[in-house]
Amino acid sequence: MNEFVKRATDPSQYDFGDMNWDKDSEIYTPIRQFFYGEIGKRKAKWKGLDVLDLGCGSGWLLARMKEDGARTVEGFDPSERNVQMAAQLYPEIKVHKATLDSYGPSKQYDLITSVMVFGHIENLDSAFEKIKTMLKDGGEFYLIAHDYDYNKLPRYDYEVQVKDLTVDSYVTMTKRNQGTISDIVRRTSLFEDASKRAGLELVEDFEMRPTELLIRDSPRYESMRGVVLTHFLRFKKS
Repeated sequence: MNEFVKRATDPSQYDFGDMNWDKDSEIYTPIRQFFYGEIGKRKAKWKGLDVLDLGCGSGWLLARMKEDGARTVEGFDPSERNVQMAAQLYPEIKVHKATLDSYGPSKQYDLITSVMVFGHIENLDSAFEKIKTMLKDGGEFYLIAHDYDYNKLPRYDYEVQVKDLTVDSYVTMTKRNQGTISDIVRRTSLFEDASKRAGLELVEDFEMRPTELLIRDSPRYESMRGVVLTHFLRFKKS
C-alpha cells in the first residue's frame, strides 16, 4: 500500500498533528452550505424519519437535518477530535466513535448520509454491503463524493500530488491551510457497480457545480465556475 493510500484510509487521519480543523465547529461554512443546499432539496423525503450520518465529523449535518424535520439523528466518526467536538457542539445528538466496519447499529434507518467520506474507504463492496444491512426496506443512501476530474486540477493555493491506482481511480495528497488530506478519488461508475453488487440501486447522480451563493461566500470558486466539484449520488434499497 503506498503512503497516500495508507494515509487516506487511516481512521486517525483527522487526529494527526499536522491537521488544523478549528473551523470545523462552524456550522455555516460556505462549502457546508453548498453541500446542504443539495441535500436539503430532498428534505420532504426524510421528514419524520430516522437518519444516520456515517463519518459525521462534528455533527453539523445531523444538526441541520434535525432542524429540518428528521425524527431521530445519530452518527459515527473514527476521529476522537471530531467525536469530542460533536459532544461539545451538539450534546443532544448521539455520535459514536467508530469506523464503518466497527459500527454496530441498534436499529435500521430510513436514510443514511455520507459527505466526502468515501475517499477514505478502501473497499467499496464491503461498505455498500454494510450500508444495505443498516437501511430499512425502501430506505435511501445519500452520498456526496469527489468528482474524478476536478481533484486532479491545480487549484487555489493547494499543493496537490496524484498517484494512479487503476484506470478509474487515483489517490491524492493535498496540502492546504488546514493540513494535509489524502483521498481516494473514483469515477462514479465504481460506486454504481459496487451498489448493484450489494443490492442497492443508483437512482440519481447529480453533478454539483459552484452555486452563486458558494462563489459569493467563497470567491476562490469563481475560478471553477461551471466545473463539476462533487457528485450527489442517491441510492435506494428495494
